[in-house]
Amino acid sequence: MTTRLGIRVRAEDAEIAFARLEPVLAAGAEEVELDGLVEFAVYGDALPTDDEVRALAGDAVVDVVRSRMDSGWALAWQDHLTPVTVGALTIRPPWIEGGVDDLVIDPGPSFGAASHPTTRLCLELLQETPPTALADWGAGSGVLAIAGARLGFAPVVAIELDLLAAHVARRNAGRNGVTVEVIEGDVTAAAPWAPTIVANLTLPLLVAAAGGLAARAASSADAAAPTRPAAPSDATAPTRPAAPSDAAASSPAGATRLIASGVLASAAHEAVAAWAPLGFSERERRVLDGWAALVLERDA
Repeated sequence: MTTRLGIRVRAEDAEIAFARLEPVLAAGAEEVELDGLVEFAVYGDALPTDDEVRALAGDAVVDVVRSRMDSGWALAWQDHLTPVTVGALTIRPPWIEGGVDDLVIDPGPSFGAASHPTTRLCLELLQETPPTALADWGAGSGVLAIAGARLGFAPVVAIELDLLAAHVARRNAGRNGVTVEVIEGDVTAAAPWAPTIVANLTLPLLVAAAGGLAARAASSADAAAPTRPAAPSDATAPTRPAAPSDAAASSPAGATRLIASGVLASAAHEAVAAWAPLGFSERERRVLDGWAALVLERDA
C-alpha cells in the first residue's frame, strides 16, 4: 500500500499555492476541483509532513488529508485524463480511442499530459514558431518534445532530471514514431542548446538555468583568455594558454528563441529579468488561468 497526500487550498489561492508547493509537486500532481477548493494530490511512501506542507504554502492551506491506497490506486488517476486539443494538435492517453494523427501520451501517474495551462501555452507557441532544431528543458512525459518533432522541428533533444520520467518520455516518443533524444541531467548545470528552446519549468529553475549559463559563459571566456607568461627560469617551461573549458559547449551562441513557462503571471517579470543579462528580451507574453508563457528572443 502507498499513501495519498491531498493538499486542499482555497480555489482563489490555488495558483500561488501551487507555486509555493513546487518542492512537493515538482514531479507532478493530481489536481481535483472541490466545492470552493482545489486539492493537489501526490502519492508515495516518503511524503512531507503536514507541518512541512503548511510551512511552504502558509495560509493558503485549508486542510491536509492523508489516506492509504489499495492496489487499485495506481490506475485511479487515469479516470481524470481526457483528450486535449490545442490548435492542430490533439493529445490523448493510450487508453482513450481517437484519431490516427493524435499524439498519444502516457504520462504515468506523475509526469504530466497536456492539460495544465503552461503546457497548453507552450503548445500554442510551438505551433507558431518556424521549425528549427529544438531543445526541451524539463521533458516530463515528453509531450512538448514529441509535439515539436511532429511539427517538423529537428533534431529534437530533451533533458529530464528524473530517471523514470526520462524513461516515460523515451517510450512516448517511440509510441508516436518520432525521433527525440532524451538525456538525463540537470537544466541548471548542462542544458542542451538549440535555436528554439522550450522550457516549461518553474520560476526557480528558470532563474537558476539562466544563472548557470551566465556562469559557464564567463568561465569559458576566462579560460580562453591568453595567460601571461611566467618569469623565465631554468626550472620553468613556457606557459601555454589554457584550453577552453567543456562549459563552452553549453554556452549560448547565435539567435535563439526561448519559450519559457511554468511561472505565474504575477511573477513573469522575474523570469524576464533573469534572462536579460544573456541578451534575451521579451517578445510576447501569454496568460491562461493565471499562468504565463514568455517568448524571449536574442539576435545573433
